[in-house]
Amino acid sequence: MTHRYFPRNTSSKSKQHEVFRRQLQIAYDRRLPIVIHCREAEDDTIRILHEILPKNYTFHLHCFTGNWKSAQRWMKEFPSVFIGITNLVTFPSATATHEVAKKLPCDRLLLETDAPYFVPRV
Repeated sequence: MTHRYFPRNTSSKSKQHEVFRRQLQIAYDRRLPIVIHCREAEDDTIRILHEILPKNYTFHLHCFTGNWKSAQRWMKEFPSVFIGITNLVTFPSATATHEVAKKLPCDRLLLETDAPYFVPRV
C-alpha cells in the first residue's frame, strides 16, 4: 500500500484500504504467504493488518526503507515479521538502512533486491 504520490497512481486511500483488506482476508483464509510493500502508509498498514491478521502471523515486509525506530515498531506489533533490506544498504548515504541492517536480529532479516529500482553501488 502506498500513500506516496505517483502520477499513475489514481487510487484513493479508501479504495487502497478496501482492496488491501480483501487481499489480506483471501490470503489469510487460504494460509497463503503475505508480502507487504508499505510506502508512506505505515500507520494505516499496521492498523489494517491488525484488523485481519493475528499478531503472530508471519509475513514479509518487502523493501523496507524505514529507520530503526520503525523497524522496532513492526517487530513489536508483529513479532513474526520478516523485514526485507534491499540493495539500498550499499549506498553510503543510506545511514538509516545501515542502522537497521546492523541492529535487526538475523532471524528477522531478509536480504532482497528491488531491481531495477535499487541497483547496488559497487
